[in-house]
This record gives sequence, structure tokens and C-alpha cells, in this order.
Amino acid sequence: AGYLSEVAELLSRVSVVVPVYNVEKYLKRCVDSILTQTYQNMEVILVDDGSPDNCGAICDKYKETDNRVVVIHKKNGGLSSARNAGLDIATGLYISFIDSDDYISDKMFEAMLGKALDMDADIVQCGVFRVDEYGNLYKKSCVKECCLRNESVIESFFTASQIPVMLCNKLFKKQLISSTRMVEGKNNEDNMFMIDILCKIKCFVSIEDAFYYYLNRSDSIMNKTFSEKKLDSIFAYNYVLNRTNEFAPSFVPYVNYWRCMNSFYLYYDIWKSNVIDKNKYYQIVEKEFQDTYPYVRKLKYIKYKDRIRLMIFNISRINAVKLYHSCLKNRL
Repeated sequence: AGYLSEVAELLSRVSVVVPVYNVEKYLKRCVDSILTQTYQNMEVILVDDGSPDNCGAICDKYKETDNRVVVIHKKNGGLSSARNAGLDIATGLYISFIDSDDYISDKMFEAMLGKALDMDADIVQCGVFRVDEYGNLYKKSCVKECCLRNESVIESFFTASQIPVMLCNKLFKKQLISSTRMVEGKNNEDNMFMIDILCKIKCFVSIEDAFYYYLNRSDSIMNKTFSEKKLDSIFAYNYVLNRTNEFAPSFVPYVNYWRCMNSFYLYYDIWKSNVIDKNKYYQIVEKEFQDTYPYVRKLKYIKYKDRIRLMIFNISRINAVKLYHSCLKNRL
């Protein structure tokens, strides 16, 4: 009986991987939101990625007071490296990735694991609240409740925006991930990881409830107007392009659509920044646009506003980004 109960516990365990770096201000809120879940059968893997502040000591304190907490201290290697380190030791049936400056609803794992077990889902995703540094909710993003199976998973990923690439609002069956690991040393790791596991997904479930609270930090690299690390998105989309060519070549035009839109947003970020030698970065982005726009023009499915935006951008780069900037200001 004892052996059977241990097996049952293992088969319903959630492994929560939390990369930790320079988030002393936010870490306690994050970890407390995980440990106080209504669903308690979990291991919480805190990966101290060489954090220069007091995060390592905070992680160790949690380990001392809660036997569900596992701590890894490692040399700094970046977000993907930390997540990979957690994946390497995870023992649960399902895996969750939570960023250490974010936090979650106390019902998140109860609701998502219940769906996962009921439907034998490979992935369950929930909605996301976006919050500012003062705790104000300013946006809710969610996908209507649905269950996608087999070929419809791939089609929906490319065409219907039902599977956003964000990892933190998802619960993954460990068997799905298997030996797959995240590309290290590059931003936009979510895009590359999702494309690596996409062809293995047999059942994808989305629930409309928002359980994940994503903190929009002003010092986040993705919120800076422009830094050279943002060019990692070009690497990531080309990685997605190559993988799509391997298992779903008919959807390559959609990847080129994403690449083309990404080149527009990069150009805009460069234009409004104070970065030195803008022309060097403009040339990189220009090549990406020229490589993709001819394919996008032939694509039937494309958002109307994106089609207009890209048409104007093709005629006049600066006028297009100025118009976009004006629209953003009016929206705010």
C-alpha cells in the first residue's frame, strides 16, 4: 500500500521550475504564491543562476522550511540555462515554468492539473493578467476554452493564435518534453522551445480563466526601446523557420509573416532609441524584411492592420514607424 501511494503521488506531482536572478525584490511573492496553492503535491525547483543579490540565501531559507523546495546554485548562464538545469532534475508528471518576478493564483495548479488529467492533455494553458510594478492590473490576455487534437494543434499554432508561445502560463506533460531542452544564450527561447515540441503534441487544452500574473518591469530587456539582444528575435524566427520546414512546410508562409512583422517592430525600436550607429542595425533588419515581404504579400490570411502597416513600411520605412508611433500615443 505504501509503494502504491508513492507511485500515485509521483504520477500526480507537478514540478515547478523557477529561474532566479537578481529578483530579491519580487522573489518572496513569487515563491509564496506557489507554495500556498490549493494543490500541494509538487516540488519547487529554485534555480539560483549566479544571482548577485541575496536571492541565493532566500532560496536556501525556503529549502530549510519546506521539504517540497529543491535549490540549485549554479554559475550564471541565462534564463534558458537555468530552466534546463531545473528540467534535468524534475521528477513530476507535469512541468511548470514560473518566472521569479511573476506570481500565480492559488487555484492555478488545481484547475490546470485537473484538466490535464481528465483529458490526458500534453499541455494546458490558462489566461494571463499583466500587472505593473505597483500591482495594478492593466491587461488580460486569454484564449477561449478549447481542446485541440493532433493535426489541429499544428494548424491552430500557425493560423489561429490559439497557442501563444509564452511558456509560463502552461502546464507541460513531462513525457512531451522528454530530452528537449531550451536553446541557451539567446532571448526568445519560448518561440524555439514551442516549435521543438509542437509536432509531438497530441492534445492541447486552453482554459479561459487567468491564473498567471505577469509583471511588466521597466528594466526588463524586452521593454527597453532597443538593445542588441533584441536581434536574438531574428535568430529565433529563423530557427522556427528551419524547424517548420522539417515537419510542416506548408506553414512556412506564416513563419515568414511573423519574421516580417518582427522586422517592422525591430525597425521601430531602433528608430525611437538613442542607440549609436543606427544604420548598422537598420541594415540587419532591412535584410530580414526584404527576405520575407515578397512571401507575405501572397499570403491570404494576414491581419488587415498588419497588411496595411507592411504596405506603408515597404514604401517608406520612416513614415510607417512614425505613423505607428502616433497610433500608439493616441491609444495611450
